[in-house]
Amino acid sequence: MSGPVKIYDSIDDLRDHWHEINCEFPELGMEVANKLLNLAKLEQDLVSQSDAYNYMGICQMNQGYYNDALEFFNLSKKYIKKHDDYRRRLFVNVNIALCLSNLEELEAAELQFMVADQIAEKCSLKDKLQYLSNKGSFLSKIEKYNEALDLFYYILENGEHIDNMFVGFAYYSIGECQFFQDDRVGAMENWLVALRYFQKNNNTRQLALVSGRLSELYLFSIKYPQKAIKYATLELDANTKVGQTHGKLIARAKLIHCYVELENFELAKLEIENFIKENSILQLEIYSIYPTIFKYYIEVGDLKEAKVWLYGYTSRVDDQYSKVLTAQYYAFDNREKESEKIIAKLIYEGVNEEHLSPLIQYDFFDVGYKLAKKINRSEWALYFLEKRMEFDTNAKKMREKSLLFDMNAKYENSLKEAEIDKLEKEKEYLDELNNSLEMFAYNAAHDLKEPIRSINSFSQLLEINLSGKIDENSAEFLNFIKSSALKMQSLIDELLSFARVTGDVGGFEKVSLEELLNLVNTELNTLINENDAVINWNVPDEVMGNEHLLKLVFQNLISNSIKHRQAKVKPIVKIKSSLLSDGMIELEVEDNGKGIDKSFIESVFIPFAKNGSSGTGLGLAICKKIINQHGGEIRVESQKGVGSKFRFTLKVA
Repeated sequence: MSGPVKIYDSIDDLRDHWHEINCEFPELGMEVANKLLNLAKLEQDLVSQSDAYNYMGICQMNQGYYNDALEFFNLSKKYIKKHDDYRRRLFVNVNIALCLSNLEELEAAELQFMVADQIAEKCSLKDKLQYLSNKGSFLSKIEKYNEALDLFYYILENGEHIDNMFVGFAYYSIGECQFFQDDRVGAMENWLVALRYFQKNNNTRQLALVSGRLSELYLFSIKYPQKAIKYATLELDANTKVGQTHGKLIARAKLIHCYVELENFELAKLEIENFIKENSILQLEIYSIYPTIFKYYIEVGDLKEAKVWLYGYTSRVDDQYSKVLTAQYYAFDNREKESEKIIAKLIYEGVNEEHLSPLIQYDFFDVGYKLAKKINRSEWALYFLEKRMEFDTNAKKMREKSLLFDMNAKYENSLKEAEIDKLEKEKEYLDELNNSLEMFAYNAAHDLKEPIRSINSFSQLLEINLSGKIDENSAEFLNFIKSSALKMQSLIDELLSFARVTGDVGGFEKVSLEELLNLVNTELNTLINENDAVINWNVPDEVMGNEHLLKLVFQNLISNSIKHRQAKVKPIVKIKSSLLSDGMIELEVEDNGKGIDKSFIESVFIPFAKNGSSGTGLGLAICKKIINQHGGEIRVESQKGVGSKFRFTLKVA
């Protein structure tokens, strides 16, 4: 295996990094998926086999081999059916639906989305939103634009729950719906927003998509070739990066069109040569560029080459545009009468604008106008000029909207940059302040330990020296001093723990929960035996984390459960786990202790909030801090006289 994939030799690594590799190096996507499949077969890991087949299907789908992709997706579906992994089932069904849609099997695709609807209800909100993004694209394809728009606006309303790529794709898709509803300005604005998201997050494949739509819009609808060059160049670079040769050729075709429009024939010639060279390998028939190349050769006076490209277009496309191009060739070839006959017939029959693609309407009227002028037919020239001016007026309005949008975007960006600078400075100040406070808390607690130790030690010596020589009240006072010193010692120990947890926890490693709980059980052995407590657990999982800190969480929760037991009731603590669909695991620590009064539930995780207990008020605050540092959340459910359930989430290894 070549390149960056060498370092990934385990199932977990290959599975975790496949999407990243496929985005950066699409040519290696299939190779990595094959390696994953072989390892999964060796270890009889059905879930990973399903993932490998799904990845292979995605590779084939991205290359346009939809039938091959379907075979892989169906294999993936077969393996995942044996598990209640709704997330995987959802996205395999979506991929099947997308393939069917691309094969124009729209009814079958719609049925797949109906199945996926049911599965999505059992998945997390994040997965559901990603699914709705795909469903919205399908609804747009079958021209249910309003239904699609409802889904995309719903995604934007919940954008904080998903990756920025899907937020960007929602804006892109809203633009698509607006474009097909003839709202070109709305489409432009949403595509420009989508472009920012894709650029910011390095979503190259999506960047190629949206820059292609923008270059097309600026070139053919707004008639702003200078701006179209910018987006066509972006489109070319993005397609080159992801290995989409067809996309590269389309981008080059737009650049040729731009340079011909701007009469920059030197750059037009260069792009034509690149286009011909790259297409000589693929032999793709991209007829839409032929008229532009024909016009280039007309403008530079090479009628022989112009005739080749004209024939290449007219032999395949028989429409009014091909006729006006033929008339143009005749006019430049000093065959004005033949040219005049074609134009006269077009005028007599009437120009059928509905049959002219919006992409060539302007060209049609522009060529007609110039041609009528050349053959001295002023009435025909006026007809074509009026039509062209209508197009020019609409394009001008859109161009003005585009400029306003660009100006607003620049202004917003300057404000955002100033706001970001301000926030970064505030963050630096707060980080410095927090570090100082952490250091102060640590040093203060550490410095206090020594005098507390002295108080404790001297009170014990005093008790020994005065044994039998002091009255009952003095003995009680001495006991009070010892008890207070021990409480102070405990508080300082907790404060030190809290200060340590607040700092940097370092890198995370795989932690076996089974081994961790065995260790906790051993360390709490004395407390467990003294209270005749029973600790049961069933957690056959591994998580990513700091072993020492996670041990502290379980120690705090279990020791709290035992210390706050009900009178004459044997303490029982049960620990179990369940996998969530978003790569997290939820752990539950349940006890049959005293429970927590409802009035204290909201404040149990606040430092020094004792909540009616005799503890320091820092144990649960430490637990919350540790879980948050591990990217999880912790909560509690409790009933007075029944017990408590602490639930918290961690990342699965």
